Amino acid sequence: MQPEMISITSCAPTAPSRSLTRENTASFLGARNDTKTVTSDVMQKKPFTVRHISGGETGLSCWVAEPSNPPARSMAPLVAVHGIAREAKDHATLLAHSICATGRTVIAPLFYKKTWRRYQRAVVGGRADLALLDLLTRLETEAAPCTRSAPDGSFHLFGFSGGAQFAHRFSMLHPHRVRTLTLASAGWYTFPDDAPFPYGFGPGQKKAQTTPAAAPADATDWGGKMAANLPSLLNIPTHVTVGARDCVIDKNTRQGEAIDRQQGRTRIGRARKWASAVEKAARTRGAPSNVTFSILSGCGHGFAECVRKGELDRLILKQITAASSRVE
Repeated sequence: MQPEMISITSCAPTAPSRSLTRENTASFLGARNDTKTVTSDVMQKKPFTVRHISGGETGLSCWVAEPSNPPARSMAPLVAVHGIAREAKDHATLLAHSICATGRTVIAPLFYKKTWRRYQRAVVGGRADLALLDLLTRLETEAAPCTRSAPDGSFHLFGFSGGAQFAHRFSMLHPHRVRTLTLASAGWYTFPDDAPFPYGFGPGQKKAQTTPAAAPADATDWGGKMAANLPSLLNIPTHVTVGARDCVIDKNTRQGEAIDRQQGRTRIGRARKWASAVEKAARTRGAPSNVTFSILSGCGHGFAECVRKGELDRLILKQITAASSRVE
């Protein structure tokens, strides 16, 4: 099944051109039939178990899907980050059909709304990025061996919607921990440009304190930290995808003159522009581009639909397999 390519401003398919993202998409998806039979068998046998691991009163909880017969050697797990619907169990279960068949574990952290209201930004409201790292450390010591990261502490990272927002910002802060990055259906992005953080790497917009007792504003230059890590981020094999019908501007789509001008108005346009911006950043530095882009044919903004109809799990698996063949 080949992806349906569409323009930034329309939900109607258009003929593919020889742009970088379309060429990369074709090469990225060129050999998908080799996993079709395996995935079908997996869905019948379900060779995995799914369990919940509590984070206690202050830690991050998660759902873990583990292969029933884990391989003798540890393989870097897939960390799958949910959107604002917080369907962590669904992420672990639906992705397990393909991912666990390779002997890998799926770890789906659960960012409870009360504690992690704005986890998408990674560094706002409790440092969601550090919470994920703490969770992975706990799993290293307390859970089964198959939940462990690679010897160098790295893992494969996937995010859907708000989870894709978190995943790319986490990767900008901790690029050495991420083996592959797959982003699906993000509402908006942090661009590798000089726009104020969190829209870009420029100095953030400071908000005035409303009361004397208000906590001091975070003065950390997060954009500057991300900019410093950009060369490492560009080395991460990154795939950006979005549903062909995910072009509805709803209440969860951040809007405004500045962001619309920088990123576009829809999730489709923004995904394409961010992929192009990352590719340009690599080209400017004389580095090879490691970003690819695709459209999930017939899909809207629903995780289960993107897996079942758009075969999102196979996109993630192919990304992992290609990178793992070089390092594992």
